[in-house]
Amino acid sequence: MTTKNLTLSEALLEFKKRELKVVKDSKNSFYANSEYADINNVLKTIQPTLNDLGIVLVQSVQIQDGFDVLQTNISMAHNPSEGLSSSVRLVMPQGKENMQTLGACVTYARRYGIISMLSLEAIGVDADDDGNVAIGMKPKTPSQKRSDHVVKLKSDLDRAKKTGNLELATNVYEEADGTDYLIPVIDYHSQLFDNTEATL
Repeated sequence: MTTKNLTLSEALLEFKKRELKVVKDSKNSFYANSEYADINNVLKTIQPTLNDLGIVLVQSVQIQDGFDVLQTNISMAHNPSEGLSSSVRLVMPQGKENMQTLGACVTYARRYGIISMLSLEAIGVDADDDGNVAIGMKPKTPSQKRSDHVVKLKSDLDRAKKTGNLELATNVYEEADGTDYLIPVIDYHSQLFDNTEATL
C-alpha cells in the first residue's frame, strides 16, 4: 500500500481496519495482581503497522502550566504539519518526587497515551486465540487448560488450608466433584482436610 497521499485521518482509519489487539501480558502485584499491557508489548504490537502506513508516533515529557506532562504526538511522515496530540499530567505520590517515581509515571502515561489515542483494544492473555497470536503464543490445548485448572484449584485449597477458609475448601470440592480430570483435586482435598468437617 502506498501511504504517500494518505491524510492522517485516512491512515488512522486504515490502522483501525487492521483490528490490532494489545495483549495484557503483565501483572501489577501492587494492585490486586491486575493485568496490564507492558509498554514494550504495546510498541511491538503497533509499530509495524504504524511504519507500514507512514504514521509517526513521538512521546516526550514537557512542562505545561507548571505541571509535568507526557505529550503524545502522531503525524504522517510525509506531512508532519498534520498531526494530533494529547497531554497526560504526570501525577507522583506526595513525598516520592524522585527520578524513579517519575520514570514509572512516564511509562504508565506512555501506555495510556498510545492506547487512548489509537483507540486500541486491550485484552487478557487468555481472552481468545487472536490475543495469543498477537504475541506469538500458540493457543493452549484442551489438555493444557485442564492442567491449569487442576493447578488453580490445588492452589485455592492451599490458600484455604493456610487461612482456615473451609467455605473456599468446600466450594473447590464441589466444583471438582464428578469431573474425571479433577480427581487429583479431590485427592488433594482429602490430604489437607477432614472431609466430614470441610464439606459440610
